[in-house]
Amino acid sequence: MVKTGQVQLGDHTWSHLLLTRLSDSAIEEEPQRNHDFIASTYGVDARPCYRPPYGYHDARVAAARVGYTTPVLWYGSLADSGPLSSNRIVSLGRRWFLPAHLVIGHANHPGTIGALPRLHRILEQRHLGTFTLHVVFTSARR
Repeated sequence: MVKTGQVQLGDHTWSHLLLTRLSDSAIEEEPQRNHDFIASTYGVDARPCYRPPYGYHDARVAAARVGYTTPVLWYGSLADSGPLSSNRIVSLGRRWFLPAHLVIGHANHPGTIGALPRLHRILEQRHLGTFTLHVVFTSARR
């Protein structure tokens, strides 16, 4: 799916620590360690987009020194970073799937996987689409 462009892998740091509380060197190490894992495991470069844990970032957190120059923040959430029922996730999809909304979701729990067909129908009914971060935030279309 990554090779076909259906999925874009992004950097979210290695340990999901609050970056604004780390030293400058740790701020560089967190995305770099995850970057190295993504590159060696999947053969792709996740730069320039990264999602700072919890959305917190400041001038020091800008990870430009390791190539992550575009912090990505979200406007709505499926709240599925932990296990939730498919019905709850679909309810949140109905709430947040609106024009010009960047909605965060995780595809690593059964509730989310089970909700995907219904989430897709919501997008279709509202004439919305999904896009990779590269398409939305950069001129590079990978």
